[in-house]
Amino acid sequence: MGMLRGGGGERGYSSQPMTDLEVHWTADQDAVELLIATKQLILARFLTETYKVGNSNQLVELVDEGTRRTASRL
Repeated sequence: MGMLRGGGGERGYSSQPMTDLEVHWTADQDAVELLIATKQLILARFLTETYKVGNSNQLVELVDEGTRRTASRL
């Protein structure tokens, strides 16, 4: 596919091209990570709005930051 292994962040770089299977697996892994981060954000907002758990702004900010970091890696 012409893509190189890696892509920054926690993954290292390599000059060897990725196989089609690696490309699809990496894309699937990134999609799952984004889905998990999104679910965490929704849960944090639900808990803070419904039950007024802890410092709601701080909790939501932490989850928002995690979601942004995950999305920026895609």
